[in-house]
Amino acid sequence: MTFFMAEDGLPPELDQHLLECPICLERFQEPKSLPCHHSFCQDCLGTYITKELSEKMASATSFPCPVCRRMTSPVNRAESMDKWAAQVPTSDVIQQHIKLQEHSSEPRYCKLCQIKGNLTNTAKS
Repeated sequence: MTFFMAEDGLPPELDQHLLECPICLERFQEPKSLPCHHSFCQDCLGTYITKELSEKMASATSFPCPVCRRMTSPVNRAESMDKWAAQVPTSDVIQQHIKLQEHSSEPRYCKLCQIKGNLTNTAKS
C-alpha cells in the first residue's frame, strides 16, 4: 500500500514539536544546542542553569542538561552563570527551519488528488 503526503515530508504535528523548547513548550527563541543535541531557548536555558545551580553557585563548573542530565561545561567558566547559556552554540538548523516555516505561505496539496486530476485539494496529512 502506498501513502501520499504533502511534499515537505514530516507530519505538521511532528514538525511543530521539533520547533518547541522542552522547557517553555513554546516555539524556540534564540535556540541553543547542548553537546547532547538537546535544544532550548537561550532565556529558558539561562533560567534553568541559574535555578539548578543556585545552591552550588560558587563551586559549580558545569550544569546538567534539563532533558538527559548529561553534564555540560561552559566555554568560559570565569563568566557568571547567568551568562553561560549565551555561550552555548546557537542551533542554526533550528533557526533555519523556523525561518523556512515562517516564510512558507504556499499551501500543500494532496498528491493523490493531483494524480486524480484535482490540483487544488489541500493536503490534510
